[in-house]
Amino acid sequence: MFYRLQFDPALLDQWFVGTPVDCSGDEWAFRRLVNGEALDQSDLRTWRAMVKKEGRDLPFSFAGFDVPIVSHEVGELIAALAPGQVQLPPVEVDGLSAGFHVLVATQTVRCIDEVRSEFTRWGAHDGRPNKVGEYRMFTRLRLDPTIIPKDLQIFRVLEWRGALVVTESLAESLRACVKAGLIYEPVA
Repeated sequence: MFYRLQFDPALLDQWFVGTPVDCSGDEWAFRRLVNGEALDQSDLRTWRAMVKKEGRDLPFSFAGFDVPIVSHEVGELIAALAPGQVQLPPVEVDGLSAGFHVLVATQTVRCIDEVRSEFTRWGAHDGRPNKVGEYRMFTRLRLDPTIIPKDLQIFRVLEWRGALVVTESLAESLRACVKAGLIYEPVA
């Protein structure tokens, strides 16, 4: 079984962290964090983010554009269970280096099961000619587990990089230490 990790909007007292920026302040740099590829050495330096909505800081949350932010402990757990599959650049939240990291999955897999998924694609009438034919939205994402490498514990979906996917065993370990703030959506 595989699960897509998402934030839990029903948890009203959680904080919301804005999109992280790199040391140059580039507001579009976040794309490198959710691309499903290993970061180069310059991107492993400290990122910065601001709290956009005050609330309870959680050991696993999603910042703007679904950038995962994890506590040091959760980051270490994931890195231990998925060796070589994540990077954990530090992130200062509101100037405090309180042990939070960006969780970067360094692998992607082309694994969407279109028959079982429900989605729309960008069309010519949508005003985005560079995206015509690409996935626009998923109302139900389903993956083909036979395509996913057996040793992969965490990854991004190549054709829909906003989806952060974990195995059942990693999800169980996360459930044991992340008590609130995450939804585990079954996708395969």
